[in-house]
Amino acid sequence: MQTANQKPSVLAHPAFTPIMLAMAFISVTAGTLMLISYRQTAQSQPAANTTSVIEVYITGAVNKPGVYKLNAPARVIDALQAAGGFTANADTSGLNLAQPLSDGEQITAPILGQQNQAISMATTAPNTGLVVNINTADEKTLQKELRLTKKDATEIINYRNLHGPYHAISDLLNIPLSKRVYDRIQSMITVSS
Repeated sequence: MQTANQKPSVLAHPAFTPIMLAMAFISVTAGTLMLISYRQTAQSQPAANTTSVIEVYITGAVNKPGVYKLNAPARVIDALQAAGGFTANADTSGLNLAQPLSDGEQITAPILGQQNQAISMATTAPNTGLVVNINTADEKTLQKELRLTKKDATEIINYRNLHGPYHAISDLLNIPLSKRVYDRIQSMITVSS
């Protein structure tokens, strides 16, 4: 209630009521829009720490052989560094340090003078009587049964698609497949049906 000495407030004037309501609405709406915009921005940005982890088993001529967790994508060099590097008696030319790794893979760093023995053991050890036909096998079969990388399996299939079926196992030497991989899988594959 106003007294005689008080002047009425300008804001109390009936003409200002719609203006005040509009300003309050704009303020609330702007705050809501800012909140919605912030939420959309936060949801649209990828999480910084969503890296996948793979586990690899490294043995042979390394300082700390064992199973290591690596952030993907990882390469052989990353596994070697995790295992403390090569030992003094390692054959450092026996591994492709740039080869990409996949989860569950085993890497054996060869010891000087024992590389051929390691290759012959690797050739016979996984062979459980299963022979894979490289003329009919799909990429997943080549990867799983022959323990090939996706790149090597793709190379085998691409060559087959471009040049027709393989006539001999040695035809694999015509594609960019390492001699080490060829020596390891040659007793596990066939070209006949």
